[in-house]
Amino acid sequence: METQTSDKSRLQAIERKVQNVQETLRTRLPAQFRHEAALVCAAKWRLRALQPADASSVVKKVRLELGAFDYRVKEQAELLTRYLLELDDVLSRGDADIKRNRKALVVAIQQLLPEADALKERSAKLKQFAEVALGGFGAQSPTPSTPVDSGAESDDMHVKSLYEESEDSTEESEEDGMEDEDMEPEEEEEEEVAPPQKTP
Repeated sequence: METQTSDKSRLQAIERKVQNVQETLRTRLPAQFRHEAALVCAAKWRLRALQPADASSVVKKVRLELGAFDYRVKEQAELLTRYLLELDDVLSRGDADIKRNRKALVVAIQQLLPEADALKERSAKLKQFAEVALGGFGAQSPTPSTPVDSGAESDDMHVKSLYEESEDSTEESEEDGMEDEDMEPEEEEEEEVAPPQKTP
């Protein structure tokens, strides 16, 4: 008698948990799905229209939201499978009520499993849509804080390098000129020729 009472209590506990999953699949998660889809669209509009500086953090926040939603969706199918296993341990022991209620719960779970799988597929498509819509914004690099200064430094360095090249060219030209001077033939000194002496 106590064993049957325990089995009935376990059966009732499983029934309440199955009803909770059913409400989650048919009411809570569909509403949250619409919220997550609106969140993705709003984030895309904000990033495209306002172009905020924290674009990467916005994309990261949306991904975290979708990840948590996807985890909750997948959890429902796992819970239903677990409840089926728990029902296998509930024995009727000749009690018609336990046998009837257990069979009804098995049928209810088998009907909920396709709904859970369909919601998992919708969640996966929503994540894929978010990656396509927001992926380009998260990859953008932050704008430099002082673009004018960095540009000025770049120009100065460029001018400096050109100036150094000019000095090198001048020195090379001077060296070449000196070498050319060294290569010029020296003028031969004219030998003084004594005038012929008259013979007496």
